[in-house]
Amino acid sequence: MDIIGKWKVKELGVLDENMDNLVWKTVDEIMSDENIDESDYSTFIDGVMQFTEDGTFETLLPVPPDLPQSEIDEAIAQGMAIRDGYAVLESKEWKAENGKNMLNTDTEGELLGEKVSPWVEIHELGDMIEISLLGLVKMRLARVN
Repeated sequence: MDIIGKWKVKELGVLDENMDNLVWKTVDEIMSDENIDESDYSTFIDGVMQFTEDGTFETLLPVPPDLPQSEIDEAIAQGMAIRDGYAVLESKEWKAENGKNMLNTDTEGELLGEKVSPWVEIHELGDMIEISLLGLVKMRLARVN
């Protein structure tokens, strides 16, 4: 699957109401479930993930249209990258290796005495890809008539 482009969250892995089992819920299910505080997931729901040809994976959040320019300028001065109406919240590496797409989680350590690689496979699930507990679907560009 070609992962270059922008992706939107379609499903999220969340804990059930007993907080003991992980269940997959669509964004619509999260938004309509009165037991879930959707603000806990707003970065994922409102955000966009982008894979670029140069091996960069970015988490982007739309800059509110009513945000004063002075606040945008201050965020830029403090090191925040803002591009095409999006603030870049996070930037990581990705690569294609042996026919698999891999993401650098920047997480290192050991598990049962074995070194753990920071690179994890990006799994394909039908029209989605899965990264951690996010099911992403590729955004399609609208046609102009």
